[in-house]
Amino acid sequence: MPQKPLSWTSPTPNLFALIIGIDVYESDDFPRLRGAVRDALAYKSYLTDHLVVREDQIKMLINKQASRLSILLALKSIKEDSRIKEGDPIFIFYAGHGSEVEAPSNWDSGSPKCKIQMLVPQDYSPVEGSEVPGIPDRTIGALLEDIAEVKGNNITVVFDCCHSYSATRGSDSGRARSVLLNPTIHREDLDREIWGKGIKGSHPVFRFRFSGLRSHILIAACHSSELARESTSSGSGMFSLAFLKLLMSVPPYKLRYFEILTRMDQLSGQNPQVEGFDQSRYLFGAAVHVPSSLGYPIRYDAMQRSFLIDGGSAHGVTSGSQFAILQAQDSEVRTPIGTLVVKKVTAFSSTVEFNPLLSTLLVSRFPTTTAVQTRPGKRDRLRLYIRPGPKYSASHEFLQLLLQRHKDDLHGVVLVDKIELAHLELSIERGTASPLLVDKRATRHGFHSQLPILNAGDAEMATFLGSASRYFWELDRKSDNGGLVEKLEVAFYELQEGPSPFDDVKRPEMSPVGRNLFNDNKVVIDQEQRFYGVKLTNKGSRDLYPSLLYFANTDLADITTYFSTASCGPYLPESPLKEGGGTLTIGYGSGGMAPLSYSLPDGQDVAVGFLKIFLFTRPLGPSSGFPNQMEKWDTFVIPIIQRRYRFLRCLIQ
Repeated sequence: MPQKPLSWTSPTPNLFALIIGIDVYESDDFPRLRGAVRDALAYKSYLTDHLVVREDQIKMLINKQASRLSILLALKSIKEDSRIKEGDPIFIFYAGHGSEVEAPSNWDSGSPKCKIQMLVPQDYSPVEGSEVPGIPDRTIGALLEDIAEVKGNNITVVFDCCHSYSATRGSDSGRARSVLLNPTIHREDLDREIWGKGIKGSHPVFRFRFSGLRSHILIAACHSSELARESTSSGSGMFSLAFLKLLMSVPPYKLRYFEILTRMDQLSGQNPQVEGFDQSRYLFGAAVHVPSSLGYPIRYDAMQRSFLIDGGSAHGVTSGSQFAILQAQDSEVRTPIGTLVVKKVTAFSSTVEFNPLLSTLLVSRFPTTTAVQTRPGKRDRLRLYIRPGPKYSASHEFLQLLLQRHKDDLHGVVLVDKIELAHLELSIERGTASPLLVDKRATRHGFHSQLPILNAGDAEMATFLGSASRYFWELDRKSDNGGLVEKLEVAFYELQEGPSPFDDVKRPEMSPVGRNLFNDNKVVIDQEQRFYGVKLTNKGSRDLYPSLLYFANTDLADITTYFSTASCGPYLPESPLKEGGGTLTIGYGSGGMAPLSYSLPDGQDVAVGFLKIFLFTRPLGPSSGFPNQMEKWDTFVIPIIQRRYRFLRCLIQ
């Protein structure tokens, strides 16, 4: 019978893959799986048929081939493979049993309740004298970091397994990809020769450029506390069935990582996860393509007889915001088919003004439409001050005319007559504009930043003011109904590499040292070329989904993301900050983020930036459910004050 022709191919000749599938384990205690090998072969077929990847670029480890040693050697060999150039796409897939055990005493796993997660090799054995342990997440993470340092971070990792054996109770555990392991054979120094290695003598920033979740994109079949189930008919993983269906229907150059869970068939009983930075990349692409604007689902509230957008004050939406109605992301048609105006905003959704014609249109096309913000609501986002004097009249007139010409884009920019109310002071003379940071939150600590002088042309000024407006709006915005920060404990530590009794340990293992630098609602740093970390502890009774942003106050077009909760489409992502004492560490421990580092330019003795912590009781990504009225969000801004030591000594004297 002739084979059905493929709907598309997208040759990706430079892709390399490691595919692991284990149905039958050496241990008779482990239930036999039905579809892990089937899934592995299906992913291989996708790569060879749709992406036209050569077979000699795909390493297959099936059943007995997938011993612990073979898996580790295969991962290490990716780093050594001379055929793989920096930036080439690397695909790693594992289907088989997963597990979890109590974290060894010296392993920071996020909170007292958390455990470390493991992949289970085919030859796992707890028998004394011939122990073969599982492969911990720490070991996998270190190997991926090693690969990324040499080959770049265009690495996609897919795990169709689960880790919570307790979740199999009361279910058909033979169809769940999880087993119970003996924790006693998983010592705290397990695989130290792997995660203990690192790049010696490299620049501090370079050393951590691909650490943690910056080294790869992880796509997991479910929550850590859920089951990854197999189909009762074919035995294939339910997640892999849905994911492969999406992969074979949409070319990778039309699919971004953050779109995967929204666009694939929805699963029941398990919440797939997508984690990692640079999720705006297209699949297997190294270049980051930032979407022009985030789209929000539009839904109809039958009780209120009104249309809502799944974006509220937590997302930065305000009353009067305008949204263009577009066809859904999988449509080729991206021409707006109408405009919506927000009339009422709650924490996670907004009600739009009623329009009979648009309502008829939305009903006929619902749910194939999405809303993209085209104009923010009326809020004072950027406040400018012009100092009285010879330049006042010319500067004031120039800005008034500029704001009038660009009133649609700059309607949130206002002039104020008191410097203590302003973000920036602006002086315009002889075709140039001189912006000065006068935000009192920074100047009260002795920081007055003279920003780069601009050409006072119409386009350049409009671009600068637009960027500055978005910068200060993101810094200033806060919730009208918070209360979450009160239950948050913040610690800010200097980090140092932990001492090790092993001579071959070179990879930096960062740990806090000294006192908590967060004091009196600020952090003061007087040492350069040091690393720092943040620890958040949730003392409240609700799981939280945090984001951490850093505003350096030197480039008003740049906001650094220290941490953000993964977007999981209609699924519930794992909470990074669990209720009742859960912790999240940035820069060390299990948080998966690089250490923080600050420095002062030559000739400058003080700088002030702002670390802004966002706390949400639900993820910001679009959800298939209606937001609960009890959902909240809150913010906390921490000044990070850098002082050169000689400057600090002068202040003391």
